Amino acid sequence: MKNRQTRTPRQSDNRSNDDNARRNYEKYLAQAEQQVVAGNHSEAENLYQHAEHYFRRMNRSSANNDTAG
Repeated sequence: MKNRQTRTPRQSDNRSNDDNARRNYEKYLAQAEQQVVAGNHSEAENLYQHAEHYFRRMNRSSANNDTAG
């Protein structure tokens, strides 16, 4: 059996995750705003909550990068 090494996150992987979080945040925020214009406030609130999740991930990632360097 081959030895398996545990992969540690690389800086490029972290950058990719940051980009994905920002992209998802912007996507859900735009969709929420469209739902507000359409008058669908329940769906807008749901989408705002999704956007907030990714906003928090971006902030957590940023805080981790600040303490790592």
